[in-house]
Amino acid sequence: MVSLLVISTGAMSSLTLAAPWQDDHRPVRYHEKHRMGPPDGHYSRSHHKQDVRQWHRGDRLPPHFREKRYRVDNWRAHHLPRPPHGHRWVNVNGDYILVAVASGIITSILLHH
Repeated sequence: MVSLLVISTGAMSSLTLAAPWQDDHRPVRYHEKHRMGPPDGHYSRSHHKQDVRQWHRGDRLPPHFREKRYRVDNWRAHHLPRPPHGHRWVNVNGDYILVAVASGIITSILLHH
């Protein structure tokens, strides 16, 4: 009998605590202003983490950045030093990265050159 009394008391107190939240009569505009995200539901690029990659010498450049579209074949026109034998310049978002062709290891970096 005592356990039934304890359970019913606990259930009633939880209902009492929930009561103020069940009938939220604040204006709709309150909810529009206080929800997560921008008002129109669309996120601009500035709300997302930027795709900023920090290059480090000794790291391996991901294979898709070693594709032909990133290669800098005319290094003189870009005012870059001649790449050593077995190396190639690539341009990723304005950063010039000297990469070992065989391994993809970054040997030099010129940021926003």
